[in-house]
Amino acid sequence: MARHIKQLKEFSQNKELVLLVGSSIKQPSSHTNFIQKFLSTLQNSWDILELYLSEVKDRNLTTEAFYRVFYEYFTDDVFLPLQSFKYTEADPFYETIAQIVASKKLLALGTIDIDNRLSLALKEEYTDIPFEQHADTNIPYISYLNGCIDNEDSLRQTLDNESHRLIGASPNLEKFYHFITKNDKAKAVLLMGLHPNDFCWKKTYGFAVQLAKKYPEKPIFWMYTEKNIALDHLEKLGNVHLIPYSPDILAEVFDLQHVNEAVADLDLSPLNKWLEAKNTDADLLEFSGALLNQVISRSHSLQTLDYAMSSYQSEMNSGGLARVHRLKGAIYFEQGHLEKSIHNHNEAISLWSRSNNEQQLARENVLLADTYWNAGATDRAVQHYGEALSIYNMLENISGISSVTDKLARICDIDEDYELAQRYYNESLEAKKIKNQYSEMVQTLLNLSASLIKNQDWEQATKNLQEALRIGNEYYCHSSLEEVHQHLGLISMSALDYERAYEHYKTSHGIYQIQKDVLSSVFVNCNLGHICAKLENYDNSVKYYEGALESYEKMGDWQHLAAIYNNLGYINTCRKECGLAEEYFSRSVEIFVALGDVMNLIRTHGNLARVYTMQGEFENAIECYLANVEMLTQLDEKVELASTLIAISIVQAQSDQKEASEKSINEAIQIYQNLGMEKELQEAEEILQNLSSS
Repeated sequence: MARHIKQLKEFSQNKELVLLVGSSIKQPSSHTNFIQKFLSTLQNSWDILELYLSEVKDRNLTTEAFYRVFYEYFTDDVFLPLQSFKYTEADPFYETIAQIVASKKLLALGTIDIDNRLSLALKEEYTDIPFEQHADTNIPYISYLNGCIDNEDSLRQTLDNESHRLIGASPNLEKFYHFITKNDKAKAVLLMGLHPNDFCWKKTYGFAVQLAKKYPEKPIFWMYTEKNIALDHLEKLGNVHLIPYSPDILAEVFDLQHVNEAVADLDLSPLNKWLEAKNTDADLLEFSGALLNQVISRSHSLQTLDYAMSSYQSEMNSGGLARVHRLKGAIYFEQGHLEKSIHNHNEAISLWSRSNNEQQLARENVLLADTYWNAGATDRAVQHYGEALSIYNMLENISGISSVTDKLARICDIDEDYELAQRYYNESLEAKKIKNQYSEMVQTLLNLSASLIKNQDWEQATKNLQEALRIGNEYYCHSSLEEVHQHLGLISMSALDYERAYEHYKTSHGIYQIQKDVLSSVFVNCNLGHICAKLENYDNSVKYYEGALESYEKMGDWQHLAAIYNNLGYINTCRKECGLAEEYFSRSVEIFVALGDVMNLIRTHGNLARVYTMQGEFENAIECYLANVEMLTQLDEKVELASTLIAISIVQAQSDQKEASEKSINEAIQIYQNLGMEKELQEAEEILQNLSSS
């Protein structure tokens, strides 16, 4: 442990440490009393909930599940219970965090809490803001508070947000992950104040697992007060180090004068008073419906939402009615009742329109369009996406424009209207440029390039992919660059520039290996095998195919396994290693027989027959071809049957079976005559003439 503390101290002194903090260094209560109080309040008003109250409690509803519904559902509205999560003063735990920040030894700070205590502590501690842009990496020192995780956010801007209202139900750990993994200066992560059943425990734990597996060079230090199975599992990954929390350790790592341990409890009295006073409020009914849908049953959620509708109607609250229709639309869609889902979204659209709420009207049109798209009604989806786009353009809502044009582009791509798809992708790209959404720009350039490739506009696709590479490398947006290299490799292959294709696929393969993405890595392995075969670099081709073979064997993916055996057979045929080629083709045949894959079995029989012919084993070759004749006859594949008969004829001629050879070629000629295939008929007759004269 002393070694780990020494490492932490070095990382902090070099300003290479990212700190991610939870709500308390001590194991907090699970807020079970809070949840039971809430549900008990509902029970007093509605008998329908009484039947399910014990079930919710027995399920041990986590704080995270409850808060997720609570925040996601009411994030756009002023809802009084949010006030219970605002504090007037910081507690000692967050005061300690503020001292650490003030020591100017952190690269970045993040929080996975839901209140404003850290903000209060920072305001008390600071007169000077230490976060400034790092000259070497061009990445700002970022402060992530209450989900505010945009690169342009500074600590000062965050502290100026008095309400510190949560923007989402959880912090955007994806961007936090991106900052840690792509910033060379971020060498280690320290997590503290987070425990099982805390808000965002599962999401943060998953983030830590992903980081530990894909970036073993960036150690994770987790300060804990109680060990558990999850932390033991993390420690086994090799680069996660568990350190028991103590004030002395924290003081040693960050050179602090004094660290307090006491942590104040969350004051729930404002919420409890509100619940007691407003237990029949329409907002509460609406939220109850959302909660029931999350944890108990959709049918009872719908019944509770009907109660909320009645209350909102009596209050003439069109906004509340529209929200309920929106939620009912989502629930009906989950149940598979598309007509009811569409009806409720349409009702919500009418209500938002009457109340002149353009922002929500656009959002509702998007939700209805999503429903139509998922139901396969793309024409109606396009209509409502178009309505939303018109509103977003009028409101100059750049995020809305970006999202909707992306969806419209994908629909046009599927419908093979590539020109319109490319127009929408370009609109989306322009919107993302305005917002400096570099990662999203890379992805849109990738999608645009894929559309251009389908339309065989190789030159423009290449320009867009090169721009994606430039943005990705300049702004540390590396998450999609492996796909960019794959697309560039595909373009190079189509241009028969196999050397360049090899370089792009090799780069992509290297990224996937670092990420330990087995599925993608094995796919690129196969492409590298194909390219090396084209370059006649058979040794490397075998190496890549064998790498893919090992992965498919572990996965039990027999279809791809047989294809790789076939490819290895082809390579060894080219190398004149007929024994190995026969072995690989035979393995492929066995698998295709077991899978009942007749067409691939026919192709592999043909490959095996050619190997037998090279070895002078003419009877074995003829036997393979005759097996194909039988299968092709049953499938009524006349063209393939004719070409197989010609192949048999040639082998029969080589083995001095002249009469049988002429019979086979004449059968092929008859097929071509019946099909009216003049060119193939002429070629077959020339072969017959050559056979007859020999």
